Amino acid sequence: MSIVQNIVEDDGWHVGEDKVLEWLCDNGTVGQIPVGFDTWTLKLRVFMKPPPTPVSTPLKEWAATPDGGTGLATVQVNRADTDDWAPGVYYYNLVRTDSAAWTVIAKGTAAVMAAA
Repeated sequence: MSIVQNIVEDDGWHVGEDKVLEWLCDNGTVGQIPVGFDTWTLKLRVFMKPPPTPVSTPLKEWAATPDGGTGLATVQVNRADTDDWAPGVYYYNLVRTDSAAWTVIAKGTAAVMAAA
């Protein structure tokens, strides 16, 4: 089951700026990191509109780095990755891709603001 976690304006994601995004992942019990989490293959996938399926073609995708000690999945967005984006609301999913069937870990909207 995926969680809905929106990236809001207060999170400070701006067009054309470096940004680190993080998700805290557990196994359904707060504080319990999934077994083998540090071996998972994760991707952050951003879309212009809500994706009909997890494997739909995204506007952009990044690898997410899982940390088995903290349960954090971290994505580094470089400024060049969003230089040509218009400010607005996008849609994302954080997907586990190392199994036969992709699993959406988190999803939601992403407010990307004009460059500061």
